[in-house]
Amino acid sequence: MRCFGPFMSLGLFLASSSAMAEPDIFGLGNGQHGVLRVQEQGTVLNTATALAEKALAGSKTLTVADASGFAAGELVLVLQVQAEGPAPEAGVPLPIELGSTGAGRWELARLETAEPGLLSLTAPLVFSFSAPGSQVVRVPEYTSVLVLPGGSLVAAPWNGTRGGVLAFLATDAVLNQGLISADGAGFQGGVFSTSTRGGGCTEINESAATGGANKGQGIFSAVPGAPTHGYGALANGAGGGNCEDGGGGGGGHGGAGGQGGYTEPADGSRDVGGRGGGVLRYSPLSRLMFGGGGGAGAGSAAGPAGSGGTSGGAGGGIIYIRARDFQGSQGRVTANGQSAAVAGNDGAGGGGAGGHITVRVEDRIDCSTVEAKGGDGGDSSDAKAHGPGGGGGGGVVLLQGETLTCAAAVAAGLAGIAEAAPAQGSYGATPTAETQSEHQGSATPLNEGLAIPGAPVWVLPAQGEKIVPRPRFEGTALPGSKVHVLLNGALLGSVEAEASGTFSLQPAQALPEGPHEVRAVAERLGLYSALSEARAFTVAFSPLALEVGCGCGAARASGSGAFALGLLLLVAARRRARRAAPEQGVLPSRSEGAIQRGAVDATGGMRASCRTSSLNGSGEAP
Repeated sequence: MRCFGPFMSLGLFLASSSAMAEPDIFGLGNGQHGVLRVQEQGTVLNTATALAEKALAGSKTLTVADASGFAAGELVLVLQVQAEGPAPEAGVPLPIELGSTGAGRWELARLETAEPGLLSLTAPLVFSFSAPGSQVVRVPEYTSVLVLPGGSLVAAPWNGTRGGVLAFLATDAVLNQGLISADGAGFQGGVFSTSTRGGGCTEINESAATGGANKGQGIFSAVPGAPTHGYGALANGAGGGNCEDGGGGGGGHGGAGGQGGYTEPADGSRDVGGRGGGVLRYSPLSRLMFGGGGGAGAGSAAGPAGSGGTSGGAGGGIIYIRARDFQGSQGRVTANGQSAAVAGNDGAGGGGAGGHITVRVEDRIDCSTVEAKGGDGGDSSDAKAHGPGGGGGGGVVLLQGETLTCAAAVAAGLAGIAEAAPAQGSYGATPTAETQSEHQGSATPLNEGLAIPGAPVWVLPAQGEKIVPRPRFEGTALPGSKVHVLLNGALLGSVEAEASGTFSLQPAQALPEGPHEVRAVAERLGLYSALSEARAFTVAFSPLALEVGCGCGAARASGSGAFALGLLLLVAARRRARRAAPEQGVLPSRSEGAIQRGAVDATGGMRASCRTSSLNGSGEAP
């Protein structure tokens, strides 16, 4: 049996009040919004608002920019989009573990009230969420969803404070014959702007005034003082090209973004194109994240579209769906990064990275395609070579179902080409077709149906039992689930249930004397059961008040008094065993160190018992 240390996500099952934090027990929702039929293109389901003040774990209120569009009894997704900092050095970023930042943290919660500027929850938050940088998204709960041919569900684009998420739950089937899309709805690409400097820019964080183009957005872009221009990438946000006419890098996510192309030949074809955004590493069960934005191309020309440089593409947004069944052999589910536009006589922008798609169902997923692909870098169409854009990295996809017949596509976007370059090549931009696989994203198939764990059932301790200071808490739960044991509302520890469904956890240290209450919750792949029934028990130290017994109706030995009593009985048992003449209250044991358990009578003597047990120096039960 594997044991786990305390989980941060369970740390707020604490505490002093009777109200406990509420993990994800919502399953497929309650179907309160009925049947959804989508016939029109561009249908947006999700209202979103920025979190206006930091929300602490354990809080039941969310202070928001705008509470209109939210209602009591509805489900919301609280999502932290931005990391709190400090920002890492810009350059060629190493992979970033999202678990070390707040970015991508999320949870579902139900609204108790919705008032101007304030949303109240039915239970406290499990996590803390920063502000600015977090948002609250309304999550509809349908019975079934039908997207007809020609119809589409889309995510409203991320605007820097809210948006970018398409999320819903359905108690029955989803039939998609159209499009479910969060294409280009994630982190924004760097915006092209002109510079008067003609060449020679060399700095990773070259300012706009001295010829650096705009970086794409990423998880650290909102940190005060974070660099905004120059060829160095900032986490998953790509670098912009440097003068003269370097191409923008591609955004990063599940895969790294590609590099932007060289400056123009008159500037020496220097390698200062925007660097690609870095990889974000995380479990798709526990984090949700946008694709990084592509960097802008550098240039000095202002004119109609296609005559100058271009902006970077936006990353893909987030799609999150849970349902009984998902079908649609003609339908598509996409969270692709945006491709950058073709540039004229300046540098082209990089493509946005693919976004995040999670579809989790009880039965089967059957569809034509699920895509979180990176966008292509922009081409350079001028008669002389200018930097093309780098391709965006691939995104992240999680598909869970008893049967999976969907193919997940997480390929990176390709670099743009410079038409004036030899063989119309990429002119230093990456990835090419030969290296595209090095930038692909991450796809996780889970070939098991979505299952909501039932509440754990206690075997030990018995209700009201007097027990040793280090008891074993035993029960049954969904096989393979993690059982989190809560002592007096605080997380005591976690353990994995055996294939038989049994679990057992023993405290690392002796429990204090007095009454206690133990409860448990089971978790499987990020979904939680309801809390178990509460079991009350007492740790008692007084040997005079102690009953030592088993199934005969008495409770177990406990405390330091039990230890002292155990030593006395052990010595007596050994002496009596040597004389082969057992005396009243103590029977010879089968193994050294074991004593027969019995009940203390009114005079402090021992009554005969029904089974043996051991006591050690910690008062520990076997």
